Amino acid sequence: MTRISRREFARNVGIAAGAALLPARARGEQKPKLPERGPAPPPPAQLSPASQAEAEARVQMIVARHGARLSPAERADLSRLSHDAQETLDKLRAYALEVGDEPAHTFRAPRRRR
Repeated sequence: MTRISRREFARNVGIAAGAALLPARARGEQKPKLPERGPAPPPPAQLSPASQAEAEARVQMIVARHGARLSPAERADLSRLSHDAQETLDKLRAYALEVGDEPAHTFRAPRRRR
């Protein structure tokens, strides 16, 4: 086993790190293909009409912003994820809080020691 100097080691690490940052096409690699998914299941029926409208409005807003870059499969996933998130939002909103309720943990920034 040969020993290398610190300078040579640092140079080799720098080269490896730079190569890792290159896009796959520049390194001559093929982009791995992701398996195609089937159609997404329909959104759950347990959402109220107001919640369904809110979830659909969220999807429409995202499609309006990024629709040109989304495939039909990604749009179906987006719809599914939006409806799943809406269920969680409804549960959070249903939790009763009083005006005087304090958070369980208050954030305190660490102080530097001198």
